[in-house]
Amino acid sequence: MKQLPQKIKRFTRALQDEILTESATNFYAAKRRSLQRYNLEMYLGYMFAQKTKVLLVGEAPGYNGCRLTGIPFTSEYLVGKGVCGGKLFGKENGYKASGIRARKEQSATAMWSVLEEFEELPLLRNAFAFHPHKDGNEASNRKPTAKELEIGKKYLFELIKIFDIQSVIAVGNVADSLLNKMEVSHTKVRHPSYGGKKKFKEELRYNLQKT
Repeated sequence: MKQLPQKIKRFTRALQDEILTESATNFYAAKRRSLQRYNLEMYLGYMFAQKTKVLLVGEAPGYNGCRLTGIPFTSEYLVGKGVCGGKLFGKENGYKASGIRARKEQSATAMWSVLEEFEELPLLRNAFAFHPHKDGNEASNRKPTAKELEIGKKYLFELIKIFDIQSVIAVGNVADSLLNKMEVSHTKVRHPSYGGKKKFKEELRYNLQKT
């Protein structure tokens, strides 16, 4: 991995040190750099070098996706095999997957079926950077609470500053609501879950073409 900018190192260290309640998992936390933090640094470093100015904000990491990989809107399958003709992710590029079975994740698959059409990629992030789950069951997902979204604000503001983001797209109501509270100008697209995959793809494709 090329030399990582110090501001990105500080960003991922802050993620690692965030203390959460028992109903949310900080998968970046580890005495040594976790696999998830390692992958995230690889990804942020790559996107910083691409000088991306578009930020795409989702809701929160899922237990079959970002919780395992460290990168929003990805799965072990995508991180392992690579995307965009091998330009991004992939074991040959140094990314790591923890599972024996390369799991897929529905929202990630829908996202990249559209993103791979574009040469310039948006930066992917979530309204809440950590995995919210039902009490006692990490193999589950739930919406982040208002208190958790307050935690999410500082990380979004910091990324917007680090990357000098000029255009923001919200995926779904949670991201849209938080960005409104942050007074960040943005557009909104349908979330791909609950039967919204077709509409999500249409709206995402349309908004990326405008940026």
